[in-house]
Amino acid sequence: MRDYTAYPDARLDRHPRVVDAADVSPLLLLLPRDQAHAAAAAADAAGRQQRRVMARDARRRHQLRVDGALACDVLRRSCRPPLNHAHSSDSGCCLLLPVVEAVPSRGEGGGGCRTRGLRSCGRRVGDSRLPAAPKRRDELLGRDGSAPGRILDRRGAVGPRRPLAGRHLLLPPRELLPGGDHRRRRRLLAAQRGTELYSRSFAARKIVEIVTQIPHSYLDSTLIARPWINRLKVALVVTNCWGSFAVHRLLLTSETSRQVAPSSRSRANDKEHSPPLRFAIVVVDALLTTSAGVLLPSAIFLPYLLQFDVELFTFPPELMYGDTAFPNLVLENRAFFAISWFDAVVKSVPHIGVLLCLRTLSAMLETPPPCLPLSPSTQSSPVASLSRIRRLALSSTSSRLLASASHGLWTSTKLIRRLHRVLVPLFFLTAGAGVVLVHLNAQLEVLDHNSDGIRSMCIQQMRPWFAADLSCSVLTYNCYSQREASPPPEAFDRLEREALRSVIFSHCSAFEMPPSIRELPSILGIELWNVTLVDWGLSAALSAEKHPVLAFLVFAHVSMTAIPVGILQSPLPERLTDFEFSHTNLTTLPEEATESWTHVELLYLEHSQIRTFPSALMQLPVLSELSLIDNPIEALPGEILTTATSIEYYDLAFSRNPLMRLPDEANEGANINFLALEGTQLVALPVWIATNVNEVVSLGDSPICDDGGDPQLPETVVCTKADELGEERYPAALVGPFRRLELDPRSG
Repeated sequence: MRDYTAYPDARLDRHPRVVDAADVSPLLLLLPRDQAHAAAAAADAAGRQQRRVMARDARRRHQLRVDGALACDVLRRSCRPPLNHAHSSDSGCCLLLPVVEAVPSRGEGGGGCRTRGLRSCGRRVGDSRLPAAPKRRDELLGRDGSAPGRILDRRGAVGPRRPLAGRHLLLPPRELLPGGDHRRRRRLLAAQRGTELYSRSFAARKIVEIVTQIPHSYLDSTLIARPWINRLKVALVVTNCWGSFAVHRLLLTSETSRQVAPSSRSRANDKEHSPPLRFAIVVVDALLTTSAGVLLPSAIFLPYLLQFDVELFTFPPELMYGDTAFPNLVLENRAFFAISWFDAVVKSVPHIGVLLCLRTLSAMLETPPPCLPLSPSTQSSPVASLSRIRRLALSSTSSRLLASASHGLWTSTKLIRRLHRVLVPLFFLTAGAGVVLVHLNAQLEVLDHNSDGIRSMCIQQMRPWFAADLSCSVLTYNCYSQREASPPPEAFDRLEREALRSVIFSHCSAFEMPPSIRELPSILGIELWNVTLVDWGLSAALSAEKHPVLAFLVFAHVSMTAIPVGILQSPLPERLTDFEFSHTNLTTLPEEATESWTHVELLYLEHSQIRTFPSALMQLPVLSELSLIDNPIEALPGEILTTATSIEYYDLAFSRNPLMRLPDEANEGANINFLALEGTQLVALPVWIATNVNEVVSLGDSPICDDGGDPQLPETVVCTKADELGEERYPAALVGPFRRLELDPRSG
């Protein structure tokens, strides 16, 4: 056992309070010098008064009687750091220090006390009771072994080396004594500091999550039509808000209780805010964040992923041509994927939150290294320990000056803490309540519009927040059911313009496109079914400015002799890449189409009256799918594949045309995946069929395949199998049942 009494130079009588450098912010150095000196002087005066009070209280509480002899007062220095900081010496390990005893002595000045070193006898020094008959050592603090060590008078000043009655011995600071009370206080300080840090970080992270989740929930309400997804999203956001409020209040209660009464309530607080409770909070937080950021988006995306045809690299026709299926495919995946840098940042916040929760759980599950007492061989000498104390003591004066000068800033910090205690819980409560209110308001708005006449034409209703009119994403305007020959100009007046994504005009005997079509900025597609097109003029023309996201146009069973002017004006929307004409009476394609349709990738001209192949089609720069199925075309120009602007074609379909021959030459770099020639009159194939067609040449029901086909045909030629892509590219047979006159649009 080490003993301070074996070292005469060890000054046990003066150990000023050690101030950790972390207690003072470096920013305090910026204060004016006069203010700093004034604050330091006030702090010194307060410190002297505090030390006098502490000495008086200690004399009343601590007395030591040795072998029933003279009672000498023993001062155990009460050096308690602020409750919001932990001392730098708090390593958590057990440091064995000696016990110093005061024994009676007689001198020139009368009775007094001198010191002897004691062994701890198996008891901790921090206990309130010392052993009644401890083992003594004869080493004294004096150099000659006879004089008593340095002692303190009642004022705490250093006295001379002579025995004086009524002097009091000062033991080392309590930070250096392994007392049970001090270790409990250190645990409380560390727990309080950890609770405060976790409370701040938890509040900051949750505020960021909620601030990003609420706009994302609003975006989902405008993109997702399925009610259960929006309701679950709102439930997760509200649970996150109000759950964060409950956890934050719990953490604030823990922090407040430790600061008010750490001694009397330490056991209750340890039990109430134990690590298992913190662990459960982090687990629930991680599950909630995972549900909002991973599970719910996966529930949106996975059904579409399972329907994707990897071989044909497309979705099934039921999904691509469904009245509500295709808009939902586009909008719901837009809600899943990031469509802008801001959206990417918003969608990454839940994933970062999950990562932080997992790191916190990992830190909680790690087992700390055991804290064992230092062996005698590894313990530092008392002189080294006291030298460290002296070095810290030298810096304590400047630290106290800075701490005193920081009083003004500390006041502002307290104000910030009070605002934190009030504003953060208020934000959590109001955010959750606001989300509930706007969501319920959107549901009630839907109910209010149920009696509206236009509700019967809406086949998919949306529930966006803050909508003033009926929000309909897919509208079928049936002129027959409305007893009108054409939609009126005010056809969309009672609709939320931003919400409308697809419009289907059907059964109109004299259709004129209403000019209000230019007021639909979010429109994805326009379809005309069983109409007689009278006019689609410049007043209703499509443009890139008015329709930035327009993607497809469908003309099915339309009586039209020419392409309307309204879809030939430049510039058309860049995303308008799909033109489909089926069962029309078109006979030709104008040359100006190549000037305005520069972004067209898919063009179907099926079941029409085109007799001459329109060479202008091959000048479309990005055309990849072309279908001229069931047209009276007898021959293809010889230069169409040598002068074509595009050289990559996914599908070229000329089935059920009375074709007699194909072009003799093709561009060497041209690549065609599927070439449909079913029902033609071909008797021979050119050489480029074997080199430029990569996948399939479908020749079923053609003379070249009679009697099982020529064995010299290329391997890509198929005679007995139907066209893999279907008999027609636009599935009129699939869509037709949903366009009957008597059919209720909502059943589609």
